[in-house]
Amino acid sequence: MECWIPVDTYGDLGRGPLQAPKEQQKGYPLSQCMSCGCCLEACPQYIKVTVDRSENETDEEYQTHRDNVLDRSFIGAAAMSQVVLMNSHPTGKMTEEERIEKRIAPGGIQNCGKAGNCQAVCPKEIPLMHSWGRAGRAATIHVIKKFFEGTS
Repeated sequence: MECWIPVDTYGDLGRGPLQAPKEQQKGYPLSQCMSCGCCLEACPQYIKVTVDRSENETDEEYQTHRDNVLDRSFIGAAAMSQVVLMNSHPTGKMTEEERIEKRIAPGGIQNCGKAGNCQAVCPKEIPLMHSWGRAGRAATIHVIKKFFEGTS
């Protein structure tokens, strides 16, 4: 999901872009995630995925097979909210489209059944359903733009 901002260098690049206080307030609740996994545990769409190895499968073949299965499994609320947080920051907007593409790929946002269990059990009371709404809106706008640009 690339829930980070890529860095070209670790040298001092000076002051980065500023974020409006209103945008900071919208993103702050999402930044409180402590990656406890309660949201994943309560989610009816998020399941443990086990990938069995075939008898004749080499290590490389198994790794590729395993990665393909895991890449199509529902990613869950924690990672999705971190994507929303990264995309809301001026620096994160530079790679926003890449994150949206990953979010709408198999195992992405469309797999959420909107049960709301994630938000109900969150010990930090993060508004995950609001975050899902923001993510869904951004994904819809992205897909519509791609359709009219002829790149879908």
